[in-house]
Amino acid sequence: MSGGWKSCPKPPKKRRRTPYDEIVELCNLPPEIKELLPRRWERYGDVVILKLPKELTSYEREVGRLYAEVLGANLVLVDEGGVRGLTRCPVVRVIYGEESEAFHKENRLIYNFDPIRIMFSSGNIDERIYVAELLKGSGDRRWVVWDLFAGIGYFSLPAGREVKGGAVVSVEINPLAYYYLIKNLVFNEITDRTIPVLGDNSKVIVPGTADLTISGYFVEEGWEEHVARVCSLLKPEGGLILYHFLAKKKELELRLAMLLKRFSRELLNRNLDVAEHRCRRVKSYAPLVYHYVLEVLARPTKGQKPSGEDWASLYK
Repeated sequence: MSGGWKSCPKPPKKRRRTPYDEIVELCNLPPEIKELLPRRWERYGDVVILKLPKELTSYEREVGRLYAEVLGANLVLVDEGGVRGLTRCPVVRVIYGEESEAFHKENRLIYNFDPIRIMFSSGNIDERIYVAELLKGSGDRRWVVWDLFAGIGYFSLPAGREVKGGAVVSVEINPLAYYYLIKNLVFNEITDRTIPVLGDNSKVIVPGTADLTISGYFVEEGWEEHVARVCSLLKPEGGLILYHFLAKKKELELRLAMLLKRFSRELLNRNLDVAEHRCRRVKSYAPLVYHYVLEVLARPTKGQKPSGEDWASLYK
């Protein structure tokens, strides 16, 4: 006999059957149509949102029924093109079910909203977690946070849960989004440390009151004036700004230079300056266009020594 034991080859692992596999199996559409069925979707509670190629338009009712049946959804929507206007109304169409509110659970929080009239971006989850961790890691520090374009509480909820002895001022101009913001503050039991405000943030801000300002809406027209408002919110001793914006990858360096130049100018008017800054990409937004966040740490101009230690001080 030849020496040593010989191990038998392991049988190949059986691929786990996915909901997509089940959808394809139940589908009675032509084979060339089956291949176009979406392999990915967004789900918020009992609501499913699909992106359908135009070839599936004639079959969308059957497609909606299939996804609802397999995924256990009450409402299936087709995303037809992102969001629209300052109120960020989603461009969607119902292909199965009737109007239904969504209850989305994320990071131990509940987000309730009308998915037909109110947007929700699952791609921003890391940013929502980042805000929560930033405040959680600051110990007993009493932060005052201004959440501009608060919506239904995308950032206000994680901030409100961790702000402890401080407060979150949540400003929203859309009455329907504001309605759900109030509901979500109640659902998550953080009404004691949040101040919801219905109105235009250009008219209701209180300068010199913020430790952290979040601007989560992509302001394109009049962005210079908006940067001025964001900077005016910071306390005399400075603070932190999270500024969301869109840019093509090849144009990012130029866009950042323009933003930082404007931030420096507006902060200097308040005896502050950009002590440090960093930029991170959140997600793809459109072909060749990405969603970024510029994080600006502002400190008084006198005696300022940008050293990298300021970032660490935020967590003490």
